[in-house]
Amino acid sequence: MKVDSEEHKFSLEDLIASSSVYKERKKKIQTVFVIALLIIGAVQYFGGGLPSGQNVYFYIGYIVTPVFFAGIIASFSFFYFLLTIAIIASITPAAPRDTPNTPKLYAVSASKFPELVSIPPTCDFINETSF
Repeated sequence: MKVDSEEHKFSLEDLIASSSVYKERKKKIQTVFVIALLIIGAVQYFGGGLPSGQNVYFYIGYIVTPVFFAGIIASFSFFYFLLTIAIIASITPAAPRDTPNTPKLYAVSASKFPELVSIPPTCDFINETSF
């Protein structure tokens, strides 16, 4: 993919991982919003009830206020989740990216997958490990 005349290479695994992380974070934020909305709405309703004989703008504010505060709480939780991801990313070293057309070394059991194990005779450093 070319962006701003720079070539970027993404593997399918990276795209799937980032997509699943995004979906998981979105689900957490939505859950925080709904729970905050239910709690704030319940406290507002059971704390004072629904007033009668008020102007229509009062009722708009009465309904929008819990949504507004739940949105603020969800925003704070969004930034908290981003902060924890950034802290974890700074602690954990990033995995090196695979370069195309380079051999990769996989550890497999020769007894379970004999068709996958092909060790050249010149590789003395590879020892078979039982799993």
